[in-house]
Amino acid sequence: MNIGQMFAKSINREIKPVVKTGQTDDATVKLELQEYVVTQELQKHFAAFFSNYRLGIGADTDRIGVWISGFFGSGKSHFLKMLSYLIDDDEVAGKPALDYFIEDNKITDPKVLADIRAAESVDTDVILFDIASKSRTSSAATRDVITMVFLRAFNEELGYSYQYPRMADLERELDAEGKLEKFHSRISELTGKCWEDAAAGIDLVQDSFVKALMELEGWSEEAARSWCERVGEEYSISTEDFAKLVRKRIESKGNDHHVVFCVDEISQYIGDNSNMMLDLQTLEHDLAIQCHGKAWIVVAAQEAIDKIQVVNSVDFSKIQGRFDTRLSLSSSDVAEVVKKRILKKSAAAQAELEAFYPRKADALDTLLKFSTGMPEMKLYENASDFSDVYPFVPYQFNLLGKVLDAVRLFSSPGKNSSYGERSMLSMYLSTAKSIQNQEEGVLVPFNEFYQGLSALVDHETAIAITNAQRNNYLNPDHAETCFEVEVLKVLFMIKNVREFDKPTVQNIATLMASRMDEDRYQLENRVETALKKLVQEQLVQNLGDNYIFLTNEEQEVNREIASRLPENSEMNRELATLIFDENYRADKFRYPYLNGRYAFGFNRKIDEYDALSRPDNSITVKIITSRSDDADESRLKMLSSGESGDHTIFVQLHDDIRLRNELRMMLQIQNYLRSGTAGRITKYRAICEAKQEEVEERRQNVKVFLKQALSEADIYVYGSKLSGGSRDFETRLNDALKQQVERLFSHLTDMDKAVSEQDISRIFTEAGQQRLSGEGTGNSRALAAVRNRIERNSMARTVTSLKTLLNTFTKEPYGFLPVDVEWLVARLFVDGILTLTLNHEQLNVSSRNPQEFQRLFTKVEFQERLLCDIRKHASDKQKRLVRDMMRDLFQKGVSSDDDEELMRELQKECRTMLDSLRQQQTVYHSEPYLPGKSTVDAGLALMNTLIAPTTTDAFYTALENAQGDYSDFKETYEYLRDFFEGGQVKTFCEAHDAVELYKRNQSQITDEAVKNAADAMRKIMEMAEPYEKIRNLSALRTDFLEKYNALLEQKAAPVREYVEGCYNRIFQQLNTVRCKDHFWSAVVAERDEALHKVESAKDLNEFVLLRFNANQAKIDWINTIDKYEAAHQPVAPAPVARPAGGSAPAKAATPAPMRRRVTVSIQDVTPASWQINNSAELDAYIEKLRHALKQKLDNGDTLNVDIW
Repeated sequence: MNIGQMFAKSINREIKPVVKTGQTDDATVKLELQEYVVTQELQKHFAAFFSNYRLGIGADTDRIGVWISGFFGSGKSHFLKMLSYLIDDDEVAGKPALDYFIEDNKITDPKVLADIRAAESVDTDVILFDIASKSRTSSAATRDVITMVFLRAFNEELGYSYQYPRMADLERELDAEGKLEKFHSRISELTGKCWEDAAAGIDLVQDSFVKALMELEGWSEEAARSWCERVGEEYSISTEDFAKLVRKRIESKGNDHHVVFCVDEISQYIGDNSNMMLDLQTLEHDLAIQCHGKAWIVVAAQEAIDKIQVVNSVDFSKIQGRFDTRLSLSSSDVAEVVKKRILKKSAAAQAELEAFYPRKADALDTLLKFSTGMPEMKLYENASDFSDVYPFVPYQFNLLGKVLDAVRLFSSPGKNSSYGERSMLSMYLSTAKSIQNQEEGVLVPFNEFYQGLSALVDHETAIAITNAQRNNYLNPDHAETCFEVEVLKVLFMIKNVREFDKPTVQNIATLMASRMDEDRYQLENRVETALKKLVQEQLVQNLGDNYIFLTNEEQEVNREIASRLPENSEMNRELATLIFDENYRADKFRYPYLNGRYAFGFNRKIDEYDALSRPDNSITVKIITSRSDDADESRLKMLSSGESGDHTIFVQLHDDIRLRNELRMMLQIQNYLRSGTAGRITKYRAICEAKQEEVEERRQNVKVFLKQALSEADIYVYGSKLSGGSRDFETRLNDALKQQVERLFSHLTDMDKAVSEQDISRIFTEAGQQRLSGEGTGNSRALAAVRNRIERNSMARTVTSLKTLLNTFTKEPYGFLPVDVEWLVARLFVDGILTLTLNHEQLNVSSRNPQEFQRLFTKVEFQERLLCDIRKHASDKQKRLVRDMMRDLFQKGVSSDDDEELMRELQKECRTMLDSLRQQQTVYHSEPYLPGKSTVDAGLALMNTLIAPTTTDAFYTALENAQGDYSDFKETYEYLRDFFEGGQVKTFCEAHDAVELYKRNQSQITDEAVKNAADAMRKIMEMAEPYEKIRNLSALRTDFLEKYNALLEQKAAPVREYVEGCYNRIFQQLNTVRCKDHFWSAVVAERDEALHKVESAKDLNEFVLLRFNANQAKIDWINTIDKYEAAHQPVAPAPVARPAGGSAPAKAATPAPMRRRVTVSIQDVTPASWQINNSAELDAYIEKLRHALKQKLDNGDTLNVDIW
């Protein structure tokens, strides 16, 4: 018995596998009713629907929404049509629809049948339509809103114009007046066309319509032509108005008349359009309110409504309450339909199969087993189940449903298939037909379903499989059926089925089983061999034990992705987005003062990449990665100190390989997706979507790693490191920003009271009340700051506009809001401190009303033209300046608030200080090195400036003009005064003497410690204002003297030894002569004096002279001793020469002349030291020495050369 002979009904009989809502001819409807199978699950759905529907019959209910859901091809449309047939109760082939259910025992429950009959008993307009077919356009971007589609279907059901809603409105009005039929006839008469054709082509027969309309009462030619021209224009209707139209229809029919909208493919139409979903929700709500349970909406969708939670960030949980009748068709329901409609066996075949199963049960369990860990994959439960399902396998019902859903989601044809061209029923039908001639014992392998899917397969995927079929390596014989290609088809079908997450050799072999007696081991070997070939041909990717289908494009994409390495700047840009969009989302830092009134923007940098840089931001937050050259703690402390004027907070991320790798891989894929290749070629879209999912998965990993990295990051602010702790990154960065703001905007708290634009108006409203400047208003320090700024500008003859003040006080060190500055200026103006000029017009408080003044201060157009200046009489600020100067400079108060008295008191003290400063100036003539001369000079100039004026106006003008000089003088004078009066001058002078000592001996000092100690003092003394450092001079001087004295002692020792050596040489000489006693005591005394000079020497230079003097003394003493000894040598009598023979004595011989002995020092002859490296240099030295000694010998003296 072959497979085709087993079925109870011919497999080739006429079966409508696909149900379409638009097919409503009697033959089609009859066949649908006859073939419809009511499964156990459908029994429940019919019972639930009609039980709820009956609530609106003769009663009121707001539960009018029904949502039918099921996977792609599950029979939703068929079920929806069955409901419409049963509600409508029209006769089909001579009998009511319900009779088809009763005669075939489709429904037997008496309660359900009673509910259906109750529904049939009520006259009902059943409006069944596919929603996409009623829209004017198929484009998702230009689709009609749902209410408009309902209106078109409603109008068509009532016989009115479907194309033109305005025409339908006219028809509805004429129908109510009983004139519609006559109007239709008149149009046909005038145009020679039937009404439908004339209405559809109204542009071509407009004159006929105008004529027919004018024949109606109340229509002029102008009105008629205007209507004709507008009939095709854009039309809209609210959900409430549409619901009222439906209510009128129900009320006009009476007798509990119902209207039921049966809408197919609603989820395909809505897509991800949140407005569509909201429109549907509102429409259901308004129909429930207006029609009191007499109008129903029944929709079929591929999504269960409880799965539609959020679309485009809009929460749709509320709509679930509107559609509380929810009917979901499952795969088991489809399986039951397939079994009954297609696979039902004849009695003989059933008996044969049930007898056959026990013999094959164990073999089938082995052949069809899946690996552990897989979701439930049903196999044959018993002989009866085997007979019902054969030649298919039970797991195929559920798996094929998942495959259909996956194809719908991931394939362009599947996404665009809104009429269910391929249902589960059609898939089983076509597959059964393909094997009907095969003998008993075959099984349907899962690859056989591919042919039924082919219409839904993406074109590129189909090409990949077709190319594989033609591949000479895979299919060398070019057979029509190639096992390797069949395996490839299976891998394609399960690729996007999440439940089939283990496409291993074992599981693929199970899917490929095609005969009950097939050897499992051989099958797995065959599958494994096929998979290896497919991998070698790059059609499949091997990931561990799993095998993944790859199109050619996917392989090309993977290679392309690997070649796109991101730049550091690209990685930093992505990091910036993730950090400042995910981990610190605030655009500005809100300083916790006055309820967070002040928010400060900040620039964002990642290494050298500027994520956000605005010139008006004073603060920068810079993220330092491990790739940065600045990733060093000491350098970051230095950079964050603010000494260079840069106000940057550094956030150092510790190196995280996981973060770096995930980020790089994410960007590589993104680079590909953003490339021209990815964007301009349609065939890559599906691949790109899959890669986009991978990007998002990696992005989530990056977020996790980055969050951890930020929590552990070190934050540097003003030279200090804030280490990571238990607090989150946002809190820690806020702490750093708070420190930065408090230091940078140090005068922010001068605004101690929040103000608004309304407060500006209120100032002028209360302007008539008497008040002191700023009294009771708060913000006194801020008022003073603004006033001081204007005063300084006035003294500098600089025009001050409101814009100038806004530019100044919205920046550091203030950071005020624009409204703060505007309020401050308004307050000073109303208090009589400022004058305001606008377009050369001097304003006064009464020149405008409060609202006009508010606009004047707050609108940008006036900021540059509104000029501010200080009133010329002595203001409180000027008087306060006198008081401040009296207090700060002279430590005195004032006795009066009178302008002249204040001037006299201050000038008196200024004259006293002038005398004091003049005396101080004389000090610099004798001691010019003392600091503060510029301060004294500045003070003299300031005092002269304030003493010179003889009028109050000139005085206060001079006082204001000198305010900057005064501020500078005040800052340094206190230090100067303390310097001379507090004893610092003595310390300074001592340090000066020490530095001078160093300078005198600088050429003799090579010791770095001594040099450094002297340099440290010199640097302080060369400072223009060294006062804060003077306290360091004593220690530095002591340190210097200790090191210098140690060096002095070190240098003195060889000098002392040298001096003693010189005198010892003298004593040695004395010990050889008779005149020893004559000179001994004098030499001792001179030696002691020379040694004392060595001991008492303070300058190193003295040692040179002392050595020279000692050597000179040695030579002088030796020569003196020799000369004295020679002079006092006793003279021996000269012997008398007698001639031979006793003659007279001969004349005495003339004695030889005496040679003077002169002692010279070798240092006198060759004062320089010599370095001899070879015999030539030795000869040269000896020659020079010979020449020098020869010069001494030329004098006729005997030289005594002392070489010591």
